[in-house]
Amino acid sequence: MRLPAPHRANGAGNIAVPFTESIAAGELATLTEQGADIFELRLDLIASATPQQAGKIASAFAGFPLIATARSIAEGGRDCAGQERVGLLAAAAEHAWAIDIELASRDLHEAVAKLAAKHNCDLIVSSHHFDATPDPEKLTQLAQNAFAIGADVFKIACQVASQADVNNLADLIAAGGKDSQRIAAMGMGDSELARQSRVQLAKAGSLFVFASARNATAAGQPSLQWLARQLAN
Repeated sequence: MRLPAPHRANGAGNIAVPFTESIAAGELATLTEQGADIFELRLDLIASATPQQAGKIASAFAGFPLIATARSIAEGGRDCAGQERVGLLAAAAEHAWAIDIELASRDLHEAVAKLAAKHNCDLIVSSHHFDATPDPEKLTQLAQNAFAIGADVFKIACQVASQADVNNLADLIAAGGKDSQRIAAMGMGDSELARQSRVQLAKAGSLFVFASARNATAAGQPSLQWLARQLAN
């Protein structure tokens, strides 16, 4: 796997920081010093992005672990046609360490997997649940489906309404066996429970959890500075 393994002494997972615009290398270095381990470029949220613009913006992340994402509208992204999304990912892939595609975007799996292989990127297969956290059996099935189509990493983000929801996500990581270090799980929602879930799941072994350095790209996404402090304990 090309994405970095967690390195914190307490075993907590990496912190990933999303961006929807260009950033200077100096700021990336500063954010790394503040606790960021991985960066994500949300290509779907770049206003009127063309493949040429996507490639140029992605090039600014050269030398830093980068996930290239062009999220579907059904899972929180902008309304982009499938081939437009693939084009944006292709333009950024040269500078990426991983490429993210939704489990539900079945028609794009083959094209995105080929991109990942061509550019020596990890393939992240993701699933987003904005209404509720699926039951444990469904969570396990989603992970199995992702790995069955060649995922290097399975990422799942769910609306959490109770501590039981967070615990079920932690159990998914714990039950992963040899695949545990290939699962990234996080809670979403406008609640303290969702924010704290990022801490619990990182400490449970999630490969990464998201925190924001500028604007959050999902409900419940804490600031980088806050999350880094929590994971230092």
